[in-house]
Amino acid sequence: MSEAELATRYRARFALARDQLSRVDDIEKVTRNRCAIRSGGWVVVSFVPDLPGDMVVNWDTFTAFKHEFGDKDPVLLSDGLNAWEQITPGPRCLILDTGVPLGDDDQVEIRTAQLYTDGAGVFAMHLTDANQQNRRNGQEDNLICRLGERSLIFAVLSGVRFLARYARDYAYAGGNALIRVRVGDAAPASMDLGTMGSGEMRRLGRFVRPGATAERAAPLDELADDTPQLVSTAAYLVGDIMRSFGHPDVLHITTDGQVAPERWGEHTASIRSWAETAGIETV
Repeated sequence: MSEAELATRYRARFALARDQLSRVDDIEKVTRNRCAIRSGGWVVVSFVPDLPGDMVVNWDTFTAFKHEFGDKDPVLLSDGLNAWEQITPGPRCLILDTGVPLGDDDQVEIRTAQLYTDGAGVFAMHLTDANQQNRRNGQEDNLICRLGERSLIFAVLSGVRFLARYARDYAYAGGNALIRVRVGDAAPASMDLGTMGSGEMRRLGRFVRPGATAERAAPLDELADDTPQLVSTAAYLVGDIMRSFGHPDVLHITTDGQVAPERWGEHTASIRSWAETAGIETV
């Protein structure tokens, strides 16, 4: 390949990366504006494929999506308890919500997703504040918002897999996908991460006010199923988030695509069974 051809290909690659980042910014902003500010914090997963698809939203495709995909629980190992409450069409997208109180200005309190016709999408999941009950009990009024590390991992695994399945199976997008994970609220509030130990949630690392962000590119097709690539990608993303909170790494899953069931506490048996069924190595 000539020097001119190499230069042209590099320019095209950099242009594609800029376009993907711009697309992530745009769709993430739309979804984050719909996430209600409440105790706890949001994990927002944004997903933009290299090779866009072109799903047509009409009555037939909308109905098929609702029956074949939209009523499935997107949350890993939740036994079907988190199916979407409502699915509506939007401008070149499908909008899926759980937890939208009537008269609350379309603010979502539990979980939302916007799936675009080109295969891009955003999945947002609210995590409970582990210190909320202690505040209610009057133990300490000034306790900071604390998000559990295992809940963070579940949210990232679930969001990446859900968005990849839509992009592959409905929008017919392909190539690699740029994935961004953002933890925090639209209005920044101080928070930290916690881990379970000796029956209580202990703080990991330091307090963070503006939240945390991680980005990663990975093959789209290998993220749509329960695969080592899905686990590896989630481990890279969660690891970067945890380092933003001052903790060195995630120990429940590895960047080699392995799962450590003994780290999952009460979820050990279900995680081990899931990994064995999916052919994911355990350590």
